[in-house]
Amino acid sequence: MSTEEQVDPRLVEQAQAQIRGLVDEIVALARKETNAEQFYTEFLNRVVQALAAVGGVVWKAGEGGGPEIQAQLNFQEQRLGTSKEELIAHRRLIHNTFRTGESTLMLPHSGGTDANGMNPSEYLLVLGPVKIGDETHHVVEILQRPNPSTRTQRGYLRFLVQMCEVAANFLKNRQLQHFTDRQSLWSQLEQFTRMAHVSLEPREVAYTIANEGRRLIQCDRLSVAIRKGGKCQIASISGQDTFDTRSNTVLLLSQLATAVVKAGEPVWYSGNTKDMAPEIEEAVEGYVDECHTKQLAVIPLKRPTPPGAEPDKDAAPERPVGALIVEMIEDTRPRDGFLQRVNVVSEHSSTALANAMEYNELFLMPVWRTIGKSRVLVEARNLPKTVAVVGGILMFLLATIFVPWNFNIHSPGKLQPIERREVFATVDGTIQNVLVRHGQDVKQGDLLLELDNRDITLKHEELVGEYRRTDASIKAYQSQMADGGRLNKLERDRIQGQLVEALAHLTSLAQQIRTLELKIGKTRIYAPVSGKITTWDVEQVLKLRPLQPGQAVLSIAYRDGPWELELHMPEDRMGYLGEARAALRKAENREDLDVTFHLATDPTTEYQGRVREIHLTAEANPEQGNTVLVKVDFDKDKLPQPIQPGADVASKTYCGRRALGFVMFHDLANWFRKTVWFKIF
Repeated sequence: MSTEEQVDPRLVEQAQAQIRGLVDEIVALARKETNAEQFYTEFLNRVVQALAAVGGVVWKAGEGGGPEIQAQLNFQEQRLGTSKEELIAHRRLIHNTFRTGESTLMLPHSGGTDANGMNPSEYLLVLGPVKIGDETHHVVEILQRPNPSTRTQRGYLRFLVQMCEVAANFLKNRQLQHFTDRQSLWSQLEQFTRMAHVSLEPREVAYTIANEGRRLIQCDRLSVAIRKGGKCQIASISGQDTFDTRSNTVLLLSQLATAVVKAGEPVWYSGNTKDMAPEIEEAVEGYVDECHTKQLAVIPLKRPTPPGAEPDKDAAPERPVGALIVEMIEDTRPRDGFLQRVNVVSEHSSTALANAMEYNELFLMPVWRTIGKSRVLVEARNLPKTVAVVGGILMFLLATIFVPWNFNIHSPGKLQPIERREVFATVDGTIQNVLVRHGQDVKQGDLLLELDNRDITLKHEELVGEYRRTDASIKAYQSQMADGGRLNKLERDRIQGQLVEALAHLTSLAQQIRTLELKIGKTRIYAPVSGKITTWDVEQVLKLRPLQPGQAVLSIAYRDGPWELELHMPEDRMGYLGEARAALRKAENREDLDVTFHLATDPTTEYQGRVREIHLTAEANPEQGNTVLVKVDFDKDKLPQPIQPGADVASKTYCGRRALGFVMFHDLANWFRKTVWFKIF
């Protein structure tokens, strides 16, 4: 009986069903979206199982042209040969299959050492190419048991060829998907490029880069920082129309971008910072601790070099215009083409952002942009008006440069009599009686105030009482001494000693009483000069007020004498006065600058004066800041009478002639120098 007749048909049917199931699995596997390594591992496992083979391997073309293992199952190359020459001959066999693209059966120990290679093993080698068109992408090699029948060998080969065609379908599907993804990528890139270059406003460009670039890169968050001076400011964050620039997250992100832009090299973070510079490492760790980002890339955006231009080796490297911050918050695994997408976005972002910033840095760009958008200004019917307006503006600009104008410094001031005295307390006490009122005329020596010092009064009364008792004792001692016949020498000497002691004590008491009487006299305050009381609401302010020596109490002004105008000149304008006085000294040999002023009660009438004195020190003024006291002489007879001490005036001090533009904008220039220029430089 033959071997075929001894095979159980049911076992054959079961084997065929198992093989069909494996084939269906391979076909289904080829239709799934998976990577090549996973596909070929599963593919080889099922092919070896279907052929009941010893093992197998899938070869791919290596970078150097030689075959490399893509996937393997129960395969050790050493099983194919024991010598180096045999292994090289086997590799030639695989390489020849790649070259010819033909399936092959190699019997054990068949072939030669020529370019076609050989099978140095004891296994039957079944080789099948995986081809797309005429190009072989992989070679599947199956290690089968030796000595099967010729019909069985052909069956092995035929089955492997069919499975290689299924694998080729997988490659075609993958290639088609790759072409589809590339087409989608090119579409996204085209859209990103077009939108990034639409606007020349840096904020709008940054907003477009952040939102469109995030879709292209396929990251969780994309931010754009713009360099301003030595620091970077966050201009846009993907998915956010507005954000708080003072928030801790944004401030840390700005510090990170500043550190990377300063270094000028990209920074990639995926959990390890040991190879970073200390400043960058600190910034990265601070931001990651705050936001818990898993993967981070900060790419400096450098201004692109014009096509065909050669870089200047001697010139300092140009600083980046900003930075691109790419974040992966949930997943650290990079997607396919992630690095290439980041490079493409950063390259186009550099160009778009640099162009926008360069465009906006042009002189008077807002003005030119407004004029350019207003086409109505250059239409034929409006052109004469436009020319007239532009000519008027030009004439005004020329006038501000070349037309001289009176340069006056404005400052507030007060009218005061030159002869005025402050009345001070000379002893401690409480004001008991106020004998004058505001505006009252007084003469030198008139009593103004009476103080009450209870301690001095009580002490004076105590001393006067003791003085009287001592004086009585002295008279008693003298009477006893006058009746000396009754006294012996010892008693007479004792009384004489007591009398001397009492006389000395009486002298001391008299001296103390005189001192206290002088102090009591000082509790009465008299007018030191003649004049008018200028202190407002004297009785209400001073009644029962406690005083200390040296404390000012009243002001007395001599209104009939000469007056002066006290100007409180802001300290930042004293330089102009100094220049004007120097010019006047050189031209007319005098320094008394002319001053024009008007009273707050009569702003329509102007009066003239001249600077007499300028104090050398500045004083703090709660309303105007630091001011310098400037005293001005004027003719009081020309002012309406009577003049009130302390009357408010507004003045302007003539400081020569300057260009009209300087006269109009010198305050703005001062402010700019103090608040902007000085802080920057």
